[in-house]
This record gives sequence, structure tokens and C-alpha cells, in this order.
Amino acid sequence: MSAVTALSAAVYGHHMFVVGLSPLLSQAFMTLTMLISIPSAVFFLNWLGTLWKGSIRFDVPMLFALGVVFVFALGA
Repeated sequence: MSAVTALSAAVYGHHMFVVGLSPLLSQAFMTLTMLISIPSAVFFLNWLGTLWKGSIRFDVPMLFALGVVFVFALGA
């Protein structure tokens, strides 16, 4: 969780396409973006593994959690 938090703060620069970043910074942000995909994939697979063969009840907290997993999958 700490790795994802630190890397996500550092990766924010890849959203700044129009500010005229130097190519060196673009390479650094590309590398950081690739690095954050590893712990993010571990989180996602852990969430899916937790749900696998589980007794899922669709109460409000579970619907919220499934929504988070769905939105995370779209954005990750």
C-alpha cells in the first residue's frame, strides 16, 4: 500500500501532456508508470482472489467494494 501511494504521487506527471515537459522527464514518468502497474496488479488479483469461491452477499458495503474493483479495473 505504501509503494502504491508513493508511486502514484510520483506518477502524476504523466497526465501533464500540454505543459511542455522535457523528453527526459517523459522517460522518467513512463518508467514510474510501468513500476506502479506491478503493485496495482497485485492488489487487483488479491481482490479477485478474495472474492473467488466466497459467500458473496450483495449488501450495500459489498456493492460499494465491487464498484471500487470495477472502476479500478477500468483505470488500471
